[in-house]
Amino acid sequence: MTYQDFTPAKWHALDAEMVRAQVLPRGYSDIYEKECRRKDGTLFPVELRVFLAPDEAEEPAGMWAIIRDITKRKQAEELVQQISGRLLQVQDEERRRLARELHDTLAQDLAALSINLNWAACRAKLNWLSSEFCRKPWPTSTATPAARRPLSAGRRQRTRSGWKCGTMGREWFPGALPDQPAETPRSAWVSPA
Repeated sequence: MTYQDFTPAKWHALDAEMVRAQVLPRGYSDIYEKECRRKDGTLFPVELRVFLAPDEAEEPAGMWAIIRDITKRKQAEELVQQISGRLLQVQDEERRRLARELHDTLAQDLAALSINLNWAACRAKLNWLSSEFCRKPWPTSTATPAARRPLSAGRRQRTRSGWKCGTMGREWFPGALPDQPAETPRSAWVSPA
């Protein structure tokens, strides 16, 4: 089997360049990759190093090479690439899921907290009168002095938590959350001042 038999034509230029630039001046080439042809005609990847074979007068008489079949290595590299791509996809999906969960679950909890704070303010204002009068939330400023401080602190905490939720969700995965979701109650969504 000759060189032309096992080397496809598309690799002849690379081989000639390696001989000209490395084998003739140095006596050997760096390890490089190409494809070879099997007896059945199928191509397979190899890595090789070519050496100059001198005669008794130390003149170039021919060349020889160490050729290694790297089919399994190439398949393993391709598998690693596929797994890495899948891992990045799974990470991306998990970031989106966390951002949505943070937005949907925590924002709804904060909305419920807001409603409860408003209800507590109403009850404090009416001094535990009938809940019939508590249809509209009362501002903290109209609550009794004993209830005013904890209600104000609760509302400030709700505001900070709502803003942090939105900020964290957008930082973890930009574009996964809208700037202001339509489905979240207005009292639970806090925008920057």
